[in-house]
Amino acid sequence: PIFLPVSVIKEGSWRVGIYYAVPSFIYAVYNNLTYFNLSMFDPGTYQVFMQTRVLFTGVLYTFILKRMLTSRKWVALALLSFGVASKYITPALQVDIRICFMLFQASLSAFAGVYNEFLLKKDIHMDVNEQNFFMYSFALLFNFGIGLSTNPTYYTSGSLFTNWSAVLILIVINGAVVGIVTSLILKFINVIV
Repeated sequence: PIFLPVSVIKEGSWRVGIYYAVPSFIYAVYNNLTYFNLSMFDPGTYQVFMQTRVLFTGVLYTFILKRMLTSRKWVALALLSFGVASKYITPALQVDIRICFMLFQASLSAFAGVYNEFLLKKDIHMDVNEQNFFMYSFALLFNFGIGLSTNPTYYTSGSLFTNWSAVLILIVINGAVVGIVTSLILKFINVIV
C-alpha cells in the first residue's frame, strides 16, 4: 500500500479533493466565530441558540441533496425554531445584532455539514480516509492562515506548541475522533437522522 499523501499525488485524486477546500474554509470561519460569539454570550445561551443550525440543516438538506423530510421532522424543526425565537426576540420584534452573528455561525455549520455530506457521497469510490485527508489538510491551512492574520506574533514567535497540557492534548484527540466519526456518519447515513 502506498502512503496516503503519495497516492493522492500519483493517482490524481487531488482533482476531487480540491472540493474539500470549501467546507474546510467554512468550518475554519465557523470555529473562529465560536470564540467571538462566546465572548458575547454565556455558554448556555450560546449552546441553546446554536441549535438553530438544525433548522438551517433541514432546509439546506432538502435543497442541496434534493431529499425530502417527513412532515414530522418539519414540525420538530418548527417547534425548535419557535422555542429559540421566543427566548431571543422581543414582543416588538426587535433582534439584537449579536444574534445575527449567531445565526450566521449556525448557518455556516449547516451549510458545511450538508456540503460535506454531498462530497462524501458524491464519490463513493474514494476512501473515507482519503476524503478526511483532504478535509483536514485544508482545515489546517485555513485555520493557520486565520490565526496568522489575527495574531501573527503568537504564530511566528515559536510559542504555538509550548505550554500544551494533558487536558489540551486530550481535547485535540477528542476533536479528531469526533471528526472522523462524523465523516463516517455523513458517508453512510445522513446529516439529519
